[in-house]
Amino acid sequence: LPEGPELTAKARADVRFTHQQTLNTHTQGPTKNEAAAFSAQLFDNVPEENWNITRLRHVAAAWGDGKTRQPLTYLQTAVPPGDEDKALPDSVLARVYESFRIAKKGDLDLRLVEVTGDGSYVIGYVDDIPGRPRVFDELTPEEQAEVKQSYIEAEVDRRTRSDAFDYRDSVKDLMKTGRSFADIVQDTNATHPSVSLPAMKLNDANSTAELDGYALLSEIQRAIASDGPDEVKADWISPYTPANNAKSTGFIVHVSKVEPGPPPTPAELQSFANRRRQATRAMNSFSGRAAEIENQTRNLRRFLPPAEAAAMAEKNIGRIPPWLTRDVKVMNAQLALVTFLDSLANVEFRYNQARGEFDELRETIEKINAGTIKDTGNVTVQDLLIDQTNALVKLTTIRTNNAHRIPPILKAAHNKFVGLTKKGDQYADQVNDALTKAMEFEAKLKAEEAAAKAAAEKKKPKK
Repeated sequence: LPEGPELTAKARADVRFTHQQTLNTHTQGPTKNEAAAFSAQLFDNVPEENWNITRLRHVAAAWGDGKTRQPLTYLQTAVPPGDEDKALPDSVLARVYESFRIAKKGDLDLRLVEVTGDGSYVIGYVDDIPGRPRVFDELTPEEQAEVKQSYIEAEVDRRTRSDAFDYRDSVKDLMKTGRSFADIVQDTNATHPSVSLPAMKLNDANSTAELDGYALLSEIQRAIASDGPDEVKADWISPYTPANNAKSTGFIVHVSKVEPGPPPTPAELQSFANRRRQATRAMNSFSGRAAEIENQTRNLRRFLPPAEAAAMAEKNIGRIPPWLTRDVKVMNAQLALVTFLDSLANVEFRYNQARGEFDELRETIEKINAGTIKDTGNVTVQDLLIDQTNALVKLTTIRTNNAHRIPPILKAAHNKFVGLTKKGDQYADQVNDALTKAMEFEAKLKAEEAAAKAAAEKKKPKK
């Protein structure tokens, strides 16, 4: 490229691409913290009736100070259904379509949308923009061709359905006069081809050669099952079923005879019951059910008080079947027990990892204060001190949980699980081992502290 704005822009883009990972390392943490702070300023301790576009614009305008806070951009754009121009990033558009299907003017979505390389978004619903249908002459040649083709397909489908409904009604009228279905379709076979099928079960999976090109066996079975097995009797005729097959665009089904099949075997009944129970358990799993209720509650809170929103969300999801209540209690108790076991089992690794972070930050701050290394400006000493405080809080929390908080909770979770299942031996060894390791690790830390204190006392000058 010749010298000029294009070359400069290209060079900047190349440099940014080359050093993006380094930039992310220095900017992602502060950017996320600032986004969270902005969200807290927008929503925390603010009445719900003020969670609106007006407040968003006011807080955004007052946010940037050019020093510790970045100036924020308020963007207002039209988002039509199936937006092809992509005025917003894909993740933001997805949230728009998810959150504002039911919304009123001025509503805000309560969740930040993080976009890699582009910060975070708070989205709101400004207003509906009335559309206007375009006349045919305003369309491009490609759009005109698409409209013509759609019209042709719709008209063919309409006429096919109309002809099928008329044919079905004519057949039913002729059958009322005493003629059989077989005689009638033989007379009309030239215009409405018919296929005679052998006797079959509704769940039969064997292919039928006579259907080749006309319909799939599964389509035939769905058509018969659509009215329910109790409605299907001899001389029953199905509604017209459209289908995209090589030799037909749809069909009707006539049932000449219905016979009861053999009763299911005990093994078949047991297998069917197991599948239904497993499907119900999956639908009512603790994590999936809780997440869906939480998501719906959050959206409904824009229109309803919190308690009503939670009740409506649970009603929409459906209550847990009574027979499954005990199973759910067992699964929840087991999930809690395994979670607390895992927390204690990995405590030493997590503590040492957090202590490594704390020590590294402490050494870096000491070197900067001593002048051994320079403050780059990207991350200030103040930022490092904040990170060091957070690391210390993390260390203290891990140790407190290990020594005091989690052991009694783990015991209670184990007792609850045993009370529900009567399986006292299933996790007993793991629980005892975890509690023993927790005490041993706390004793180890106290011994290290005592040794360090004794070493410090020895270094003190004697008077």
